[in-house]
Amino acid sequence: MNRNRVRTGRRLLLFALVIAGCCGATQAQTQMLLPFTEPIFQSTWANPAAQPLHRFSVGLPVLSSVEAGVVHNGFTIAGVGTLRGRRWYIDGEKLEKAVANQSNMLYGEALIDLLHYRMAWRNWFFWFGARAVADATVFYPSDLVNAVVHGNNAYLGKEIDMTGLDVISKAYSEFTLGASTFFGEWGVGARVSLLNGIFCGEAKPGKLAIEVGDDKADMYKHTVHMKGTVHTAGIPYRSNGRPDFGDLKNNIPSRILNFGNPGVALSAGVSYRPERHTKITFSFSDLGFIHWGNKLGALAPKSADYTLANIGDLGQMLNQKRIFWRRISNELKENFKLDTAASENAKSFNTWLSPKFHLIGTYTFAKQTSLGLSFDAIIHRSHFYPSVTASVQQGFSNLLLGQLAISYNQRSFLNLGAGLVFCPGPVQFYVVTDNFLGFIKPSRMNATNIRLGINLVFGPLYPNSPLTYR
Repeated sequence: MNRNRVRTGRRLLLFALVIAGCCGATQAQTQMLLPFTEPIFQSTWANPAAQPLHRFSVGLPVLSSVEAGVVHNGFTIAGVGTLRGRRWYIDGEKLEKAVANQSNMLYGEALIDLLHYRMAWRNWFFWFGARAVADATVFYPSDLVNAVVHGNNAYLGKEIDMTGLDVISKAYSEFTLGASTFFGEWGVGARVSLLNGIFCGEAKPGKLAIEVGDDKADMYKHTVHMKGTVHTAGIPYRSNGRPDFGDLKNNIPSRILNFGNPGVALSAGVSYRPERHTKITFSFSDLGFIHWGNKLGALAPKSADYTLANIGDLGQMLNQKRIFWRRISNELKENFKLDTAASENAKSFNTWLSPKFHLIGTYTFAKQTSLGLSFDAIIHRSHFYPSVTASVQQGFSNLLLGQLAISYNQRSFLNLGAGLVFCPGPVQFYVVTDNFLGFIKPSRMNATNIRLGINLVFGPLYPNSPLTYR
């Protein structure tokens, strides 16, 4: 098969969005290094049994923590292509093989800490935290990629099966109360969160297939067979039955506290020291759901079958020939009609968070040096994603903590993480990423994230070293 030139991934994503439009649509990231970073408050989001190093920790809005992450586990550009000069050439056979017989996911998330306050009282720690979370997920079937690789001609008289398409996007705010205590060799911690859904859109069609005409004269004529409903919540609708995204965007700040779409989540952890240098921790987080019942909407196709007269040659996407996206868009607008009256009968629904699990072991073999090994997992949209991380931490006096890690995550072994905590007095700076190679070599990336921020900390409990607890 000829190797074809592409702009890295953009055209495949655009095609996915077009198909998502056909079905009515206009947290998968495991934070593996964060539970090891106990000097910062943000580690309690993943592990409530994290052992604080200061009596007080205060987080200011936005400055305290900003996190962004992305996952694409279907393929990497380097895995299916060859770099020649400054351009990538994609091997269609490799691309087809990479996505075959599996559920391929494209995921993005963003988190912002709104504030936090943690205090010590005797051998207890109590805290309050608030954050805003937004994420989006697209599961796409292998037929989507195969159609791009082989073009319309390979599907004459056949169907492009898109039933596996699953699209969801949501945003919510979280307000959590937590407590932890340490006695003897044991430490326990837990937090309970109240959730407030800001908006949600979910499309998982029961049937979605694109039938290509049975001869070359009709190869650009497509019949779309679909059955399903796009459910929305928190999104107002205009009088014509269309979603009003402008109103949503302008009123997001005021919706952070309205609890029109309530939810609840539980997180907990326990740690044990069998001997002075060894620590074993198990924790889980984000075990909960959001009940969407405010500003409900539903979009459904008026007909189960639609004919698109001239959708264009799908094979042109890999050849970098011109795709008439405006023509395709106009074709969809002209032929694809939504049953906006479905919103009148829209019913409330629930969405589950993506629970995360961590089993962590650390061994301190020098005063400020420790090794760590963790087995992590996340359940996202009924899919189970395991990961394994090995890390080393090195402290420098009571000012600086550095970390390096290597992990297996999202079908990739090439994930090199790093973390840095700098604490000159009451101001604590930090940055943590699970895969910094994703920023250096994005063509080899399946997943990456980065979290950075500033905390105010007072009253060091272990002034000799950030890694010496006893």
